[in-house]
This record gives sequence, C-alpha cells and structure tokens, in this order.
Amino acid sequence: SFILQKHTGSTIRARVFSIHDSTYSGFMQLSYIVFGFLFEKLGISSVGLFAGSISLLCGFSWLLKLGKNNDL
Repeated sequence: SFILQKHTGSTIRARVFSIHDSTYSGFMQLSYIVFGFLFEKLGISSVGLFAGSISLLCGFSWLLKLGKNNDL
C-alpha cells in the first residue's frame, strides 16, 4: 500500500485505493470460500501440506531470482 500511495498522483489516489481495497477484500473472501470447500473435501492436513509446498516453491524461486540479480 505504501508503494502504491507513493507512486499514485494525489488527484486519483482515492480512486486507486478504493479499487485496491475492493479487489483485496474480494479475493480474500474468495480464498475463504475455496479453502473452506477444500478443507471439507480433502482435510486440513492435506490442504495445509499443499499450501505449504506452494509457499516453499515460491520462496525458493524468489531466492534464486534474488541471488541472480544481486550475485549472492
């Protein structure tokens, strides 16, 4: 939000933030529905393992990209 506010002009800042907040809230509610359905069908441990695996892969890919850009 800070970066969005910093790079948005003051004349349209309110409109941009209203769209940002609306889409953020909508996607959060959608994720609650999807994960609630998955919890009932697959179980909490299976969904947790899947979500953790995706998070781990995202973290590793971010780390590899960061390492290539900064020559770690």
